[in-house]
Amino acid sequence: MLFSTFSGSLLYLAHAALCVLLAAGLARQAWRSAPGRRRLARLVAGLLAAAALWLSAYPPQRRAVSAGAGSAIVLTPGYSADSVRRLRHQLGPVPLLRYRPAATPGGDTQALTSLPGLRARYPDLHRLHVLGTGLPVADVPALPGGLELVAHPAGRSAQFTAAAWLPQLPLGETLRLEGHFRGAGPQPVWVRLSVAGRPLDSVQLPGAGGPFTLRYQPRYVGRQLARLEARRGRTLLATEPVPLQVQPARRLRVLLLAGSPSFELNLLKNHLARRGQQVALRLHLSRGLLQSETQNQAGAAPATLTSAVLRRFDAVVADADGLSTLAAAEARALAAATADGLGVVLIGANELPRSLPGRADFVLQPRPATQAEQLQPIGWEEHRASVVLPAVLRPTPNTRPLVTGPTAAAAAVVSRRTGWGMVLVATPASTYPWLLSGATTRYDSYWRTLLGAAARPLAPVARWQTPRWPRPDEPQPLQLTTAQRPSRPAAVVTAGSGAASVALRQQPAQPEVWQGTYWPARPGWHAVTAPGQDTAAFYVFGAADWAGPQQARWLAAVAGRSTAAAAPPAAAHPEPWLPAGWYFALFVAAAGWLWLDEKR
Repeated sequence: MLFSTFSGSLLYLAHAALCVLLAAGLARQAWRSAPGRRRLARLVAGLLAAAALWLSAYPPQRRAVSAGAGSAIVLTPGYSADSVRRLRHQLGPVPLLRYRPAATPGGDTQALTSLPGLRARYPDLHRLHVLGTGLPVADVPALPGGLELVAHPAGRSAQFTAAAWLPQLPLGETLRLEGHFRGAGPQPVWVRLSVAGRPLDSVQLPGAGGPFTLRYQPRYVGRQLARLEARRGRTLLATEPVPLQVQPARRLRVLLLAGSPSFELNLLKNHLARRGQQVALRLHLSRGLLQSETQNQAGAAPATLTSAVLRRFDAVVADADGLSTLAAAEARALAAATADGLGVVLIGANELPRSLPGRADFVLQPRPATQAEQLQPIGWEEHRASVVLPAVLRPTPNTRPLVTGPTAAAAAVVSRRTGWGMVLVATPASTYPWLLSGATTRYDSYWRTLLGAAARPLAPVARWQTPRWPRPDEPQPLQLTTAQRPSRPAAVVTAGSGAASVALRQQPAQPEVWQGTYWPARPGWHAVTAPGQDTAAFYVFGAADWAGPQQARWLAAVAGRSTAAAAPPAAAHPEPWLPAGWYFALFVAAAGWLWLDEKR
């Protein structure tokens, strides 16, 4: 400190001596070289040059009230240097901090690694200006109380501002990615979804951007990392990762009951068998004469339906004749199995058999004979089709439409919960023409929707709940729901980094829930497991990935935080009347005039 003061005083004296010698030298030369008015002009120019040289190093100061008294600026990824410059000019000399820098900051930027220590570091701090994508949402509660947050979002560059998709998807299902892109420019933008450089789906948006929906049906099981891109011509405007885990499709055990030979059930049997499902068909040919067939399962199809037999299946698909020909004991066994979780699907319904479980809650309305043979539009999920509807279903308080019909008040398929099981009534007369005409995707989607809704519910199993938008160097909550107490801590495995131990603590109010916190150090796929439990995977995004949704979450956290800050006291700081550059320009002008006058 003493050395710095001595060095400053020495520099001050040296500069003062230089300016005095310059003024004396220029005045002596002007007095000797030019008589009359020219002598006076040279004398004034010399004194101006010496004074300007002094003022360029020590300009005159004035006291100014600081607009940023009690404020500080925090820089986060994605900030704009121009925004920093404008804000510092507006606020005056305030602390400039960089939150959790990857490297040691330089210049007048200081490192900020702890939010709770802000109050001790700056006792008069009342307002915090945050530039860029914002602080991590998990760190917002750590800010000192009574501190006002002022968010300065990043500039309006082209970026994806929102996106939503299912991170886990069974094989055969279609990934549906919905999002919003904010454009910049008049030219249209193409938004594309690709895997390993192969385009899967794309949509064109106007130059200003807008909402979009992309679809993709995975072809194999495992982890996938798709890319979402926005391009204008050959220019890449933005790109983001889309991690996806494709899980094996559930293998269903389906029993088909036909009251007479049926193309619909026979082709459905073959289609489900090709998809790997376990299928059994029981065909009622005449009184006391049955024909049975099985595929992908051992043993013969059941000749008589009992509670023990029906417990081996997840769903029963039957036509009206197939249910009407059931014996009284079989009908009672079917009702009991439905209450225990078995799903029942009645197809081609133009009447409701007495043996249908939950029959009283379905309202079936046959259509006139002149319209019964006409094709009618139906819709489910993202598909539309036309089929023959001999009847329609009226929604009731206890039923839920699953496939829409020609009008909003007339459904083609409705479902009803009966005990633990689900009962579906479907009125389309036949769907096998879709299969014969090559519309396999539509046919598969229709039956996957019906069987997925009707299938016996799975027994509760242990499951992991992983974070949605994890990022490096941020705390990520991990939650395990299980009835079995973990014998050892959980482990998080990262490719190339080994395993990290995560302690799990039991929740007092929910004994089956165990929670822990993990701090990822790098982006990429992570797998978490505990002894005796299933393994779950989650993807950690990079610091620059999905800045738009990250900024939206940060702004929502700021808006929901109480910012009752006291008004900061007024403070004054010295500031030059004019920038030093103006005085140096005056020195150059005066010295230049003297040089030109000497050459005359």
